[in-house]
Amino acid sequence: MSRNTELSAILNKLLEPASVVTGLKVEADILENECSFISQRIAEVISLAGESDQAITSSEYIPKEFFNDMESSWKGCVKRVHAEEEFSNVDIAAEALSTAVGEEWFTTIKVESALTRYHEACDNAKIKVIELLRGLSSELQDKINILVFCSMLLVVTKALFGHVR
Repeated sequence: MSRNTELSAILNKLLEPASVVTGLKVEADILENECSFISQRIAEVISLAGESDQAITSSEYIPKEFFNDMESSWKGCVKRVHAEEEFSNVDIAAEALSTAVGEEWFTTIKVESALTRYHEACDNAKIKVIELLRGLSSELQDKINILVFCSMLLVVTKALFGHVR
């Protein structure tokens, strides 16, 4: 923002109202640097919508609702690269389950075994995702004042913009 003089001037004028609301005093350059760091860290960990490696498993033999119920609480939350082993284990277990259901739907031992492995793989993936999100949260905890200040700065900006329109 410091490269754009118009935006920099606007930011400097909005810092005071945001300071009054939050009780925090933040300089523009510190705000910019801290926000850049926070944004970068979040972008490194959090998955963006539409990433092809985040699709919920599907199978011709198993209703899509089953996989959605099992995977939607954790898949798509963090980038796969941070939990590659857990994601791969889920993919392998889902494929084994689909094969077991497709080939031997009339027997239960193979299907039950594949289902158990799939449940365990999903549980491990969910645990890993929660661990990654908690780690990011802990890392950003000391930046909470900047996050609060940015949130209030956004509220102040929207309010002013609404009055100008």
